[in-house]
Amino acid sequence: MGTDDTKPSATAVRRPRVLTVAGAAALAVLAGFLLHTATSGEAEADTRGHRLAPPDRVGDYRAERVFRDTYVGRIRCSDQPSDTDCELYATEVRGIGITPGDADRIARGAVGSGALYRQGEPDAKDASYMSFRGLQGRVADPGAAVGRMFRSLRANEHYSFRFGAWDGPPRSFPLPGFEGAVMTCRRAVTVKETATDPAHRRTEEEVYCVWADHSTVAFVNRPGGSLTETADLTAELYRTARVRR
Repeated sequence: MGTDDTKPSATAVRRPRVLTVAGAAALAVLAGFLLHTATSGEAEADTRGHRLAPPDRVGDYRAERVFRDTYVGRIRCSDQPSDTDCELYATEVRGIGITPGDADRIARGAVGSGALYRQGEPDAKDASYMSFRGLQGRVADPGAAVGRMFRSLRANEHYSFRFGAWDGPPRSFPLPGFEGAVMTCRRAVTVKETATDPAHRRTEEEVYCVWADHSTVAFVNRPGGSLTETADLTAELYRTARVRR
């Protein structure tokens, strides 16, 4: 009787093996899930090694013109019949807007790209536009790069972007989940002359939002609208315009 009471049954021997296999399988699934989550988080957080590829759409805005790797460059019009016409053509067709030296002070080894976005029909009176220009390179300090981009805009170093003065203080907006990424928006007041009557001037309010991370620095220019609305569109561009090199 003593021998029979201490001897394990066949069922008792098999049950721990079944539980062990099931437990191992569950642990394997859990480990795989945790690894995937950690890897995805690291891929999202790491902002190095990206380039810019402007998307075809941002919110309700559609791309009307895209500038790929042409935002940084020099306009050479010395041999052209009309320097003014040459500069307009080069800017509209090739998207040149900032010299290599100016760009390099913002992001080391920078090349650039950008796009012009439109909301509404091309010739509609209520059509609105949004400009996007960006640099890709090496950015050691994203916060400092945002400051350099704002100073560059204020110094009128970006061709076709002109304004009179900042209107109010800058405001920071978060870009959660991306390591080192920062974004700041600021309102500007621009005094513009009409094409038909240079003596007639109008005041136009615009919003500039600038982001920077460890490989890209870019700004969005949007006439009218609030800082928050423009920040939301800029954040969408940040998530969609950056791709791995």
